[in-house]
Amino acid sequence: MVFFRSLGSLFFTIPFLLKNKISLKGNKKTLLVARSVFGLISMTLFFLSLKYIAMGAAVSLRYIAPVFAAFLLYIF
Repeated sequence: MVFFRSLGSLFFTIPFLLKNKISLKGNKKTLLVARSVFGLISMTLFFLSLKYIAMGAAVSLRYIAPVFAAFLLYIF
């Protein structure tokens, strides 16, 4: 599921980057690596949540995450 989702976005992203002459490796490598690590952790935790709770609840929690992020941003 994740492979085909990533493959689909790759087909749209690569031509855009090449057309606009944007580096495929990025300009800020530390931020790119950090984003990759957090994305990996996020995806791993989501799939683990499917193991322990119902799929509907897991998906609902995943889509409500930006609300929690905005709330925590306001607090901190």
